[in-house]
Amino acid sequence: MPITVALEFFGENALFEHISSDRLDIRRIDIYDSKVIDGVLELLSVNVTMHLPYDWQDIDDIYKAKSWLEKRLVEGDVFSIYLTHSGELIGLLFLYKFENKSEECQVRVGYLISENYWGKGVGSELICSLLYELSKIHGVVSVVGGVSPDNIGSIKVLTKNGFQLMERVNDTEFYQYKF
Repeated sequence: MPITVALEFFGENALFEHISSDRLDIRRIDIYDSKVIDGVLELLSVNVTMHLPYDWQDIDDIYKAKSWLEKRLVEGDVFSIYLTHSGELIGLLFLYKFENKSEECQVRVGYLISENYWGKGVGSELICSLLYELSKIHGVVSVVGGVSPDNIGSIKVLTKNGFQLMERVNDTEFYQYKF
């Protein structure tokens, strides 16, 4: 694992602005779009957040949703996941970039998918598209995703896309994909 020396908010230096796949349109989030905040509030259901940190749970009003989203934007980049055919917001993608002394980059990834789209291949399509896009960026050497051992669906998404179990820390398993 690369030695972490800096966490950089992507901002203007984002790895990318937009990714498209057959069914998905993935764009940097617009926190000023009220439809996005309403969509985030709908996404953060009890079942979606059950395996996530405590401060990602019990988001039950627009003010909490906006505050939660602002915190995620301080940590890294956040992308909205829309269905291409309908424009419906169905998830969020989180990317955190770590660079080591040799200027290699490890990307940490997280995502949320609406319960309505669980088991329909959306997570796998998202991760496959992300890996393809990241493979084109000089310096990105690996992608790591942390997941609760109880979240079988997310473990399947990662392993189906070539991630290998790297380590377990407390109640989180970390899976890594190396380029």
